[in-house]
Amino acid sequence: MKLTKRQLRKIIKEEKTKLLKENEELEQYQAGWNAGQSFGPGEEDLIMSILQYYFGAAARDLEEAGVYFKDVSQMTRYIKMAADEYQG
Repeated sequence: MKLTKRQLRKIIKEEKTKLLKENEELEQYQAGWNAGQSFGPGEEDLIMSILQYYFGAAARDLEEAGVYFKDVSQMTRYIKMAADEYQG
C-alpha cells in the first residue's frame, strides 16, 4: 500500500499529538509523585491507565523477542524489581 505525502504527514501529526498527550500525563503524574502528594480517584485512574499502557507495550516487546512469563507472579516479581531499581 502506497501512502501519499499528505497521508504520511497526517499519520505523523496524529502520532506526535498522541505522544505529546502521553508525555503530558506522565509529567503530571511525576509532579504529584515528586511532591509526595496522595492521589485522588481520578489521578489513580490516570496512573493505572499509563502503567497498563506501558506494561502492555513491554509485554508485546518481550513476546516479540521470544520471552514469555510462566504466570502472573513471575511477571509481578520483575515489575517489583524494576520499580525498586528505578532512579527517576
